[in-house]
Amino acid sequence: HIYIPGGGIHLNSIEEDPGYWGNYWTSTLNKDDEALAKTLVFTEFSTETSITGRCYGLLVRPVRAKK
Repeated sequence: HIYIPGGGIHLNSIEEDPGYWGNYWTSTLNKDDEALAKTLVFTEFSTETSITGRCYGLLVRPVRAKK
């Protein structure tokens, strides 16, 4: 298991909605435009993936260490 806190989003040095939702980068870039990347978006009610501009200050994806 890994712990993924609801870190909100950072946009123009402003933190929005920490603790209520999370938006994490994945390692997958958009095939047609590398300025976009796939993200994991979640709230307490849902989880989905999305494509987001890489200019946004999202959290970095968590990586579990191999045992």
